[in-house]
Amino acid sequence: MKIFLLIALLLAWAPLYTEAASSITRHGVTWKFDKDYTAGQYANGDWWVLGPVVITQITPTPAAGRNGTMVNPKRGRAQGFDDRIWGNTYNAALNAGTNLPLAVAANSSVVSSISKSAVSTYTQFEAFVILTVVDSVPAGGSFRPPYIGDGSRASRWKAADLDYSALNTLNSSALSSKPSISTVAGYFDKTWYEQDLTWTGRYLHTSYMAPSGYGRDMASRTGDAALLLNLDYTNAEKQTLLTRLVQYGIDIYGILADGGRWYDTGGHNIGRFSPLLVAAATLDDAELKSRCDGSQMKFSEFCQTFFVSQADVDRPRYTADGRPRLPYTAADIGLPEWGETHNDNPSRDGNNWNAYYRDTCGGQLTGPAMAARAMGLRSLANWEPFFQYQERHLNYEQSAGYGGEFNSNPTPAFHKQFYNVHKNAVPGSAGPPTNPPSGVFALGDRIQVTQDTNVRDSGALTATLLGAQGADATGTIVAGPVGPDSNNITWWQVDFDTGVDGWTGQDSYIKIMSQKPFTPTGFGVELVGQGDP
Repeated sequence: MKIFLLIALLLAWAPLYTEAASSITRHGVTWKFDKDYTAGQYANGDWWVLGPVVITQITPTPAAGRNGTMVNPKRGRAQGFDDRIWGNTYNAALNAGTNLPLAVAANSSVVSSISKSAVSTYTQFEAFVILTVVDSVPAGGSFRPPYIGDGSRASRWKAADLDYSALNTLNSSALSSKPSISTVAGYFDKTWYEQDLTWTGRYLHTSYMAPSGYGRDMASRTGDAALLLNLDYTNAEKQTLLTRLVQYGIDIYGILADGGRWYDTGGHNIGRFSPLLVAAATLDDAELKSRCDGSQMKFSEFCQTFFVSQADVDRPRYTADGRPRLPYTAADIGLPEWGETHNDNPSRDGNNWNAYYRDTCGGQLTGPAMAARAMGLRSLANWEPFFQYQERHLNYEQSAGYGGEFNSNPTPAFHKQFYNVHKNAVPGSAGPPTNPPSGVFALGDRIQVTQDTNVRDSGALTATLLGAQGADATGTIVAGPVGPDSNNITWWQVDFDTGVDGWTGQDSYIKIMSQKPFTPTGFGVELVGQGDP
């Protein structure tokens, strides 16, 4: 009886998952409706509303050429957000915000922008904010579906699906230049909106993506995020950054699934691979993983790296722009190399360290390459020129023969340190850290989950996944311990008060009270605790 009372109290204290809303506000944008609708939030904090809905007001107030709103935006340069965007044609018909009241069908994404009051060279937006109109209530803790194009807006993944063991936990004590994990998590608090996948996409970016919307700086931030997630922070410390980066990775997946591709165009389109890689690994999703294959040439990081072939030796160099481009020789065949637009226009490749944009792009390859290596996903990326050129580039930058070609755009200090310290590490070599337990665990102890945790049918990472328990779930330890295993995980079998029961790692919960002495009731696998709390 006491257990049922405790559960009732916990449910009473828990925040509402859905609510009736006549308006929704997120990151400075408010959508007002004609009546109350059922609404809730995704894992990253973005809102969904059960549709169809009628939006009667949007603030900041949309105007012709400012604070635009688009419904189910399409890939490309045509946009209805702001008429000051260079290289991205403003189409007033696409600005749905000027046609209020606006009826929005279910399975739609409403993307509203906040225009800057003052014109800047590159970034004209304070933010892009997304409201998803769904046809059924998504499960609690779901990730927001991608916003590009038409189709279902059903949620395919949940935060509870995240497998933190897919990340490494490498020692961070020697990485003096690492940024704060909370600072980097802050970069991804708002939507990294992507629509124009060519070099002019820079002008549709926001300053929180990169100070001037440039791909090189976006790559620095996504590289920071991917590397930090593979250091020895606790799962609880990683949770906010991981959730936000995975959401960006899901959005990248949605663009790829819609036929998108980040072209190899100088330094504009690098930095998009690592968010998808982290999402694919931690969600352990075959479809996301298939999109990480570098041989598909969907990411600039892969399009720009190659092994020199006889065709590269024979090919004439493009010279009309006056930029230095030395030819390749037979001795270069097999060399891991980088080219400004190698996949689309290899005549612009140059066999010289000071080739334009080599420093801009080459220095940003260490982040995604080392993240893939730390997670054991080099073969998943399936593009060896990418990994081998990253090492060649950084080794030259740190060599005695370095001629200073990368002084303007060197490899970020944190990425360089990560490579130097952990280039020989293997996945799981450091073992995961543990959250400080409140005392020593024992059979019969009551526990509370501190972050979403997977539940398995035995005490091993390779055991069958039965489901997951979310943060704040409570239960009783009924068997164990098993371990610590080779990943430094100690496993306990838990009889959870609700949901799936099974084996979990003790780094995912804390003890909330001890039980009376524990007595097994039989010789089966499952043991039952005695006494009420």
